[in-house]
Order: sequence, then structure tokens, then C-alpha cells
Amino acid sequence: MSNARTTRRRTTPLEIELPRELVDNARRLANERGCQLGDLLAHCCAIGLKLEESAVVREGLEQRPDLLTGLLAVLSDPAGADGLERIKQQNPIRISLDPDDPTTAVRTGIDGSAVKGLLTTDGKFVPRGQP
Repeated sequence: MSNARTTRRRTTPLEIELPRELVDNARRLANERGCQLGDLLAHCCAIGLKLEESAVVREGLEQRPDLLTGLLAVLSDPAGADGLERIKQQNPIRISLDPDDPTTAVRTGIDGSAVKGLLTTDGKFVPRGQP
């Protein structure tokens, strides 16, 4: 997730009611990540909307309702998720957010080397110092 002060383009004031537990969990996570609550909720909503639009997920949920539970488990604790090592082997070059600076992306190479940079709005990794 990126810094709200630099990426917020258009916002629409909206008053909605959300479950207290959801708000408390989101506020805790936003504090841990050092981001604004609204930005975190917008990020999560964007992910949810993409999942809803995905025919594969829709069809999978109809046939296997436990799929969403598994997805939520992975999203809530990606480092402890089952199959993480298999995923790392299948995707030796990975991009993640720097836990100390959530505005910085880190590309980890096959050899374990790490390069810090930024993600463009279309998701491309740009190493620091490059235009």
C-alpha cells in the first residue's frame, strides 16, 4: 500500500456503517502498517472487488465454500501460510513491501539478493535511482 499523501487522487466523502470488529481490526492493521485507515479500507475493498469480479473465484466459491476461508487465512498471515515454500520455489523472483517502510517495495532475486524500489501505478517494479 502506498502513502496516502502522495497517491490520493480523488475521494468521495461517504458515511457508512461497518461492524465494530471490522473497524477495530482495520484500525489495528493500519497502525501496524503506518497508513491511514481510509487507505487501508480502500485497498481491501479494491482487492475484494477484484475477487468478486473473478469468474474463477465465483465459480470456486459456489463449488467450495471453504475456499474463502483459506484465502482469508493466507491474507491474514501470509508468512505462516501453508504452501509458502512451494510458492517461493515456483516464483523465485518476488516483490514485497518493506516491513519497515510500507512505501518501499523490495524485489528479492533467485539468489536471495534484495533490491529496494517503488511500484508504479500499473504494478511495475522500478529500482531506486532509476527514472
